[in-house]
Amino acid sequence: MQTHVFTRRGRYLEIAADTYTEAYEAVAVRDSEPWSWTYMGPRKCPIRTQLCYYDPRNPNNSLSDYDPEDRPSPRSPGCGCDNCFYGRDGIAVLAIDLQTALEGLMQDWERVIGAPIPDGHEVKVALSKLQQSV
Repeated sequence: MQTHVFTRRGRYLEIAADTYTEAYEAVAVRDSEPWSWTYMGPRKCPIRTQLCYYDPRNPNNSLSDYDPEDRPSPRSPGCGCDNCFYGRDGIAVLAIDLQTALEGLMQDWERVIGAPIPDGHEVKVALSKLQQSV
């Protein structure tokens, strides 16, 4: 299974599927205009794989190696996993937090404005029409 990435108007959609066709079908289930999403390809290194090995959000976590009561906590002081040691975990946490905040802002925009955030091309077209009408 791979994570397939689609983009539209600055938004990203990640779909876990074995093939592009299955991923596109999943987009069609979520959105009434699946053709408006641009396929970016399979994600090479999902950001969640850069989280601490003991973080349950990391798809490659090592939690199954431990009994539930003996599991180390993510990002504990002195954690020796590679992602914490090399600083990848901190950057991954920041990126996930930023992505979550951005998704919230985009939803707020759509709720308040009543339309999705326009991409750069749509803004240029709107500005040129505005300039022509003035």
